[in-house]
Amino acid sequence: MTRSAPRRCRNASSTAVLRGIYANKAAAEELLRSSDLDWTLVYPTTLTNGALPV
Repeated sequence: MTRSAPRRCRNASSTAVLRGIYANKAAAEELLRSSDLDWTLVYPTTLTNGALPV
């Protein structure tokens, strides 16, 4: 096993998990768009505990 093999496994599992999350997000956004509601979506920014690393 190479050094990058664990990273590939981690990336593959993250992609599988995120795929479902983003599909749900898209479905929820489409539901809002197609509704008669007056809506605004607000998403959080990346929060850090200090300056961003360079």
